[in-house]
Amino acid sequence: MSRRLKPARAERALLWGLLPVAVVQVGLFVVPMAIMFLYSFWTTKNFQIVPTFTLDNYRAFFESWTYPRVLLRTLGTALVITAATLVLAYPLAYFIVRYTRRWQKVLLAAVILSFWTSGLLRAYAWMAVLGHGGIINKGLRALGLIDAPLPFLLYSPFSVVLVMTYFSLPFAVVAIYSSLEKMDWALLHAAGDLGARPLRAFWHVTLPQTMPGVVSAAALTFVPLVGMFFVPLLVGGPTSVMIAPLIANQMQAFQLGLGAAMSFIVALIVMASSLRSQILTVQDRVIRMEMRLRLREILPPDLAARAACDRRSPLPGQERRQGSRPAVRGGPRPGHGGDRRDLPAERPLLRRLDGRP
Repeated sequence: MSRRLKPARAERALLWGLLPVAVVQVGLFVVPMAIMFLYSFWTTKNFQIVPTFTLDNYRAFFESWTYPRVLLRTLGTALVITAATLVLAYPLAYFIVRYTRRWQKVLLAAVILSFWTSGLLRAYAWMAVLGHGGIINKGLRALGLIDAPLPFLLYSPFSVVLVMTYFSLPFAVVAIYSSLEKMDWALLHAAGDLGARPLRAFWHVTLPQTMPGVVSAAALTFVPLVGMFFVPLLVGGPTSVMIAPLIANQMQAFQLGLGAAMSFIVALIVMASSLRSQILTVQDRVIRMEMRLRLREILPPDLAARAACDRRSPLPGQERRQGSRPAVRGGPRPGHGGDRRDLPAERPLLRRLDGRP
């Protein structure tokens, strides 16, 4: 009888443990979203809220081309910055994990060191660097390369993309770093021993295994960029206006209904992108499991067993030979790039991995 009561007590304790999380989620997310949703259907008259149901706010948003154009510009800028951030963050995280085993923690701390400083101060620092009297323009003038300050360095789409990429880079590096740390490097070594070139091994082995980290980095980058307020306001110009400052202007003019409608539209886009990233993460996990099962079916039994038991164990063709070092995670791989005549079946295995006959 007591054994039957234990699971019920455990479930009850789990529910009580989740209660603070539920209170925070409801208080900080559900309730504000509900208030904003109600305000989006109300209007203001003489600086007073008129709680009368109307669709005029949404109609005003879509009938005027200004608001959708700014929203599309915001989404396009966020996508460009997300792509640039991932292109810069992946090689940096790969280098930290793969080739700096002793200095991993130090380099990771250097990446996240910018979090210790206020974002507003960093934005002002970028204004000082990119301004007409900044370091770049002064340096180019001293070298005699320019006669007048470069106009595109500040108050332009270039400055918005540059500064917001700088703000997003640490988030992406940390997310991709955590994914690379969990990667099974034995599969990469096996791909090299089977004849795959580095680029091909990266595309078919490394990238699929780290895709959850890439998706998380994209979500952590894209979602804050859509609602970024002070960076476009400080370093942007008339051609780089984004949706967050526009919503703030509506709120300051006491157009609460229109501002709430614009905020709710942006919130729906952000929630849709977050949901999409979660779906992609689940799909990537399923693909990784299928890849492991497929490799177990294709690879020789001894190779599959050793890769499954110990990720850092040397694979066939990587055993210690005379005058060589043992296989070390993140370091050179003995036997790789040398004589591969001990693996005569490498080409048929590669063709089977690619799905070719």
